[in-house]
Amino acid sequence: MAQATLGAAAVTGTVRDQQGSPVPDARITLTDDSKGMSHESSSDSSGEFLFPAIGAGTYTVRIEKTGFSAYLVNNLAVDVGQRAALNISLRVGQIRTSITVSAADAVMLDTQSNTIGTVIDPARVVDLPLNGRNFLQLGLLAGGALEVAAASNVFSANVGQPWRTCSLGPCLIR
Repeated sequence: MAQATLGAAAVTGTVRDQQGSPVPDARITLTDDSKGMSHESSSDSSGEFLFPAIGAGTYTVRIEKTGFSAYLVNNLAVDVGQRAALNISLRVGQIRTSITVSAADAVMLDTQSNTIGTVIDPARVVDLPLNGRNFLQLGLLAGGALEVAAASNVFSANVGQPWRTCSLGPCLIR
C-alpha cells in the first residue's frame, strides 16, 4: 500500500523590541484554532523562533516576555508546505496589556524558502473547465509550471510511459 506524504508547514519568525534589538527567551504559543492544540517555543539569543512541522490550518500566535506587552496574531492561515514568516515588534509595557493583529488580510510572502508550490482551493477546482477532465492540468495553475511535450530528447523532461520517447521507430520496453 502506497502512502503520500504532504509537505508539512512551518511557522518561523523574529521577535524584536521597538528599537530593533532581538528579544531572547520570549515565549511563543502557537494554537490550532480548529483543534485547540497548542505548541510552545521560545526565541533564541537572536530573537528567532521556529515551529518546524505543523499541519495546514488556521492558527493563533501569542508572544509573551516579561516587561513587554503581549502580542497576539489571530487567523494566521498556513497552507500545506508553506513556511510562514512573522516579524514581531514587542512594545515595552505590562504583561496584561496585549496587542492583537489579524492575519486574515495579510499576504504571507515566503522569504525563507525557494520552494515553488501552490494550494488550489476547492472553488477553483470545481469551476475550472478541464479539457478532457484531466486533473493533472490543475498543476498548470501553479506559477512557473509548464506543460511537458509528449516526447523530448531530454530524458529527464519526459513523463509517463516509456513509449512516449520513441518518436523515431519501434521501442523496446524491458
